Amino acid sequence: MNISLFRVATIVSRIFKQIRRDRRTIGLMIIGPILLTFLFAYAFAGEIKHVPIAIANDDLEFDIVFGDEIVREMKLNESFTLKEANSITVALDNLGVTTQAVIYFDEKFTQNIVTGKNVTLKVWINVSYEYFSPKISNFVSQSVSNVIERYFGKSGISFDFNVTIQQTTPIPPWISETIINVTVVNNDKGYNISIGDKIVDKLLHDDNVSVSLVQSRSESRESVEKEESIIGIWIPHNFTKNIFLRNESKIEVFINGVERDELAVALQAIINAIADSLSEITNKTTYSMEKEYITAVKNLQ
Repeated sequence: MNISLFRVATIVSRIFKQIRRDRRTIGLMIIGPILLTFLFAYAFAGEIKHVPIAIANDDLEFDIVFGDEIVREMKLNESFTLKEANSITVALDNLGVTTQAVIYFDEKFTQNIVTGKNVTLKVWINVSYEYFSPKISNFVSQSVSNVIERYFGKSGISFDFNVTIQQTTPIPPWISETIINVTVVNNDKGYNISIGDKIVDKLLHDDNVSVSLVQSRSESRESVEKEESIIGIWIPHNFTKNIFLRNESKIEVFINGVERDELAVALQAIINAIADSLSEITNKTTYSMEKEYITAVKNLQ
């Protein structure tokens, strides 16, 4: 059967006129393929995982014994004479005889402070006059606060004061000049910590990134320059120490990637690892990462 070209042209012309008058059809023809392409791309792309990053961790463990530091702080006060004892039993036997107060630091005193646990310092007071009790209490609490606040900005330590007053005679006029004897039993074993190690450990257990451990800052940077890693990280010496001493200490992050999705995933993993590690140690929960702890080095040549 022969179909003339005129009839074909007439049918095609009529179809195009219908399409031109029906804007929904035009929209479907244009948007449909784009939408299908996007849906297939989204379905097959999947979640971004195992983004390669390189880490050089030069952070050193920071050793601290808060019991020792508090004792040194107490010795600065000339109104008190400090004696140290090895046994809490011996110290309490002399309480009210040769010493007016006993302070006890247990073995995990520092560890419990650093790891955010509840800490209570036990203090026994046995004095002849009530005048001495608040003086000793203030001396102990102020000495502890001075040390702890240097590291954390606030103390957060509770005190268990066990007070005995044996006032049998009138208060003498020279009482304000009396030197108070205090015995300290310091069993605190201290604590060593590396925030850098914590950050690395968290990233090693994060499926969003694939960590390569390198030996130096330059190797971390070179890994990014050679496109072996999306991001390079360098954790500097004494990072933990400076955090505790409230000095500026920043992690360097090297960036030279155009893979925006992978870069965003890696950066978020790094920020989460730093924030989680710091909050575990300092009990601080809000951070301004770029201002406080991260220096970004971008567009490496």
